[in-house]
Amino acid sequence: MKKMKVWSTVLATGVALTTLAACSGGSNSTTASSSEEKADKSQELVIYSNSVSNGRGDWLTAKAKEAGFNIKMVDIAGAQLADRVIAEKNNAVADMVFGIGAVDSNKIRDQKLLVQYKPKWLDKIDQSLSDKDNYYNPVIVQPLVLIGAPDAKEMPKDWTELASKYKGQYSIYGLTGGTGRAIYASILVRYLDEKGDLGVSEKGWEVAKEYFANAYTLQKGESTAVKVLDKENAIQYGMIWGSGALVGQKE
Repeated sequence: MKKMKVWSTVLATGVALTTLAACSGGSNSTTASSSEEKADKSQELVIYSNSVSNGRGDWLTAKAKEAGFNIKMVDIAGAQLADRVIAEKNNAVADMVFGIGAVDSNKIRDQKLLVQYKPKWLDKIDQSLSDKDNYYNPVIVQPLVLIGAPDAKEMPKDWTELASKYKGQYSIYGLTGGTGRAIYASILVRYLDEKGDLGVSEKGWEVAKEYFANAYTLQKGESTAVKVLDKENAIQYGMIWGSGALVGQKE
């Protein structure tokens, strides 16, 4: 693949234990857990994750087996994962959630579906990205990048600059996906206003509306990289997660 131009923002993705993992008999108690407690490795652990494709789920399953754990990775799109856990709150299936960002982790936490947990590796990560009460902790920081066509004359300096200067020249993911939602949230958070609709100022909603209106929204099955590299269309820029950009460069 031709080399693309790239700049990025970041999203911390993490791991969290649901109440099912810490409680027997389906109790909804959220009593704090400790990494020192003995794990029952004979039981299958069901893990909901948006990080299963491209061999990632197989790798995690193999590593868990090496440590003596029996896990089942369930592949769920990032934007659907939190809603799935919440919908199953009275008949929980997942023991753990892996891979979603803070916005969706907070959504599950606020429904009192997570337990507090301090892993042994807590001192090895940036704790400013963790939940202050240890309901979830990050395991990676995933860049969310804007890629540009090799012949693009310049790269936008900010997501908000796309709408005002590059109308019709950029593609985005819709709000049904985790990447699209994370970038959308990163725009809105700049315009917080307690008196505004949903805590966002009128100016913020105007910027967000323009961002969507002037973009091409990728449809199911369409690729950011393919769209950007296709000289037959006007798309010069597109969003993608960091690891996806690296895979695209190799291909």
